[in-house]
Amino acid sequence: MKREVKKAQSVMEFLVMFGALLFFFVVFMAIINADLTRENREKQSALLQNAASDIRDEISLAAKATDGYSREFFVAEKILGTNYELNMTEGYIFATTERHSASYKIFNVTGEIKKGKNIIKKANETIYLNQ
Repeated sequence: MKREVKKAQSVMEFLVMFGALLFFFVVFMAIINADLTRENREKQSALLQNAASDIRDEISLAAKATDGYSREFFVAEKILGTNYELNMTEGYIFATTERHSASYKIFNVTGEIKKGKNIIKKANETIYLNQ
C-alpha cells in the first residue's frame, strides 16, 4: 500500500512540475511574440515613411531639374507583406496602412502615383507623373 501511495505521489509531483514548466514556457513565448510584433510594427512604420519619403524625393528632384528631365522609378507593391495605399492630394503624398500613415509635402504634380513602375517627367516647368 505504501508503495502505491509513493508511486501516486511521484506521478502527482511530475504532473505539477510539468504543468509549471509548461506554464512558464507559454508565458515566455507570449512575451517573445509580443516583442516581435512590436518590432514588426515599428519596422513597417519606418518602411512606410521611407516609401513616402522616396516618392517625395523623386518629385523634388524633378522640380529642381530642367525641362526635358525624365526618370523611371519603382514603388514597392507591399510593405513587409502588407498592402498600403498611396495618394497625392493638395500638395501632399500620403502612404497609409491599417495601423500607420506617413505624409510629406510635395511640389504640385500632374498625374497619379502608382505602385510598381512610375515615370516622372518635367516639361514646360510642369512635373508629370505617369502621363
